[in-house]
Amino acid sequence: MDDLTGTLRRGAGLAALEREIGRARRHGDHLLTVAFIDLDSLKSVNDSSGHAAGDALLCELAGALTRRLRAYDLVVRWGGDEFVVALSHAGTRAPGASCGTSRTIFGVAPAATSTSAWPRSGG
Repeated sequence: MDDLTGTLRRGAGLAALEREIGRARRHGDHLLTVAFIDLDSLKSVNDSSGHAAGDALLCELAGALTRRLRAYDLVVRWGGDEFVVALSHAGTRAPGASCGTSRTIFGVAPAATSTSAWPRSGG
């Protein structure tokens, strides 16, 4: 676990993500949505308000993700200001729907996100 945010660290998160991808490959009805979240403003917060404020921002984002998602969804601190979220059995709605609405409720800072659903059509 990441000491600051309480989320999985990259190594443990990658292992858990690989298990979820394997599960999605084995079960055709198992949709897996993966979102990459990059907290773009962290450097400017650290520079203008100090690292304690940046750490608080990271904790706020991690807490918002954890509260918003289900207990079995993965929240991984991928890098300094990056998180990966994996939504297992997310349903058939657009892959970005869960994360897109979550971005607006965090109220912390604009974040760049990209999402992908697994398995992809035709593969």
